[in-house]
Amino acid sequence: DITFISIHVRMQNNADLSQLKPNEQLSGHLMDILKQQTRELREVDLGQHVQRIHVSQLGGPLQFSSQFVMRNKPCIIEGAFEKWPALHKWNAEYITQKAGAAVVTVDITPHGRGDAVTSIDLTELQEEQQRGVKENVGLQLKQQREKKENTELGAQGSMQCFITPCERKMLVGQFFHLLRASRSMSGIVPYVQHQNSSLSEEFAFLLADTQPELSWANEIFGGPPEAVNLWIGDDRSVTSYHKDHYENMYAVVRGTKIFHLLPPSDLYRMYLRRFPAAKWQCSGTPVACESKEQESMLQQLGITRLQPQLLEPRSHVAWTEVDPEPEDPEQAAQDFPLYYEEGLPEPLIAEVGPGDLLYLPACWYHRVSQTCSQSAQGHDYVVAVNFWYDMAFSHSPWVSMKLVEGLAEALKLKDEHA
Repeated sequence: DITFISIHVRMQNNADLSQLKPNEQLSGHLMDILKQQTRELREVDLGQHVQRIHVSQLGGPLQFSSQFVMRNKPCIIEGAFEKWPALHKWNAEYITQKAGAAVVTVDITPHGRGDAVTSIDLTELQEEQQRGVKENVGLQLKQQREKKENTELGAQGSMQCFITPCERKMLVGQFFHLLRASRSMSGIVPYVQHQNSSLSEEFAFLLADTQPELSWANEIFGGPPEAVNLWIGDDRSVTSYHKDHYENMYAVVRGTKIFHLLPPSDLYRMYLRRFPAAKWQCSGTPVACESKEQESMLQQLGITRLQPQLLEPRSHVAWTEVDPEPEDPEQAAQDFPLYYEEGLPEPLIAEVGPGDLLYLPACWYHRVSQTCSQSAQGHDYVVAVNFWYDMAFSHSPWVSMKLVEGLAEALKLKDEHA
């Protein structure tokens, strides 16, 4: 493993750091090791761009496995599912017609960022939760100091939480209507992103359109996927940086997905922290609408203004606040300097368009945005299908990732157990 070899060599050839205090000397040396392995991985293997390859050039499952899977290296495969009927059939009208009376799960957030760290105003919490939080300020500050948990109240009575979306059940036709109507509303962004193998469970009526299956992928990963998920949304929805312990084959049918990617060895640049877990819930207060028709639609779906609610019993989730497109770049560079450091490689960017298949290796950090690049053709939405395969620990980056994780904790770049 290149990482282990380079670490060993640099330890053997340590520069004279005798002028530093022991802890500073060790911390500085460990940081240099982490940064150098980040640079070496880009120079020796990953490069500066995500490789594109046509399915006809894969050379069979064994060659693809040795070139990409065994090396934990992403790539974009063109033509991998060119025979899928979905490529020419899937639009809002067709999907709605095929769905009939089927009810599906739709995630709703006020700003399009589900499963993300969000600053919430304590006045937005339900009254009993406000009281509970304020009564426990002393305990929270003690935990902040002792456990490095981000539960400290802000100067303006705000609080950083990890918030998951509100979920609503509705007909597919209602979802598409809501997706379009909500663009003129404030605080309502719907997204089909339920990760419960939603294509095979809730959208099974579309399965026949994703044939033939990716048989070569099944062969590489030792069997069929553990889950197959459907994603439908627009450019308001963004998925924050995270990693999955699955090998991921991500097929874009409509629109374009933009992935910002960092390998597992860059975990130390993610500044993982523990945040109180919360969920967006409907508050009962009506949403401001432009028409009576919109008001009636929201009332029928049971959707009101969203309000954060801390989960009970209280729990914490390890997550990152790092964003490649921050609202305040200067503040972000101060808060997360290793992510933005000029001497370190920038994230790889993969633009995955209609007909493209992204191989996203297990444990890679990825942030996903999207654009309705086919609006001119009437597709004012983005549609994708992803396949999750079990990660094989025998050739995964797991061991080297755990080493980086331990070093990040030692350097206080990551919360313990985050």
